[in-house]
Amino acid sequence: MTRITRTSLYQQCPHPLEENAQLPTASIAPAQLDTTSSSISYVTKPTKHTIPASHGYAAPLKAGTSFRLIDLHGQQVIDMSAFVLPFPGANFNTNTDTDSLGTISSAEHLSPSYTRFHLSGQPISIGERIHTNMDRPLLRLTHDTVHVHDMTFMSCFPRLYESHGYPPGTHRSCASNMLEAFAPWGMKYLSETRDPFNVFQNTPAYALKPIGSSRAGDYVQFEVLIDCMVGWSCCPFDLDGFNGGCVTDVQVLMGLDPGEGRENEEIVRECVEV
Repeated sequence: MTRITRTSLYQQCPHPLEENAQLPTASIAPAQLDTTSSSISYVTKPTKHTIPASHGYAAPLKAGTSFRLIDLHGQQVIDMSAFVLPFPGANFNTNTDTDSLGTISSAEHLSPSYTRFHLSGQPISIGERIHTNMDRPLLRLTHDTVHVHDMTFMSCFPRLYESHGYPPGTHRSCASNMLEAFAPWGMKYLSETRDPFNVFQNTPAYALKPIGSSRAGDYVQFEVLIDCMVGWSCCPFDLDGFNGGCVTDVQVLMGLDPGEGRENEEIVRECVEV
């Protein structure tokens, strides 16, 4: 993998303000949803997608596959959220099986708080699992070159940037990125976004390391334990030196063999771009 220095990136750093006209809002109309889980087109073959700086992406992933998140340039945080598929219908709390996609607002989802409970408040390590709000293992960490991640902070959100002096609707955020990524799956409002697992983000109380701890080429890999829709946001927060002061692209590789342990370069070559 070609390594690019942070110094060279500052000259070409994409600013989170560049696409104000495309900022997602609560009025986004979701795409028409199919009614059965058999209609979901899961990613099952090696596939790669580059997530542009300050943007988000979501994909339906099948249990028994893995995905890898790669920091292409270093010091870039990635918010991660996930919802179990198919979404539940009216029988969400009755343990009744349903083939209906239902709604994302009532879906079982990735839960940092349940995960912290199972990890006794400690940082996640290889072999340990991320849980859902229904206390089921959702993802298992299988590879990690950084070993520093966060499960305490929410996604950055529009009003956060307003409090820093940005006019409403002029700075992208992880919460709005998630809304945008999950809109085709029925998400309509920012209030439907969930607390994320913040990949590569260091919370100072956890370790004496810089907030952005990843370097160019660093990655994490998770095995999918339950069919789910996973979303990622290339965090747009560019204040106070966060994300190295310059938001950059990241890459996700999906449909991988759970036991995959080869170098990034070889795996990337085998993945089809989407």
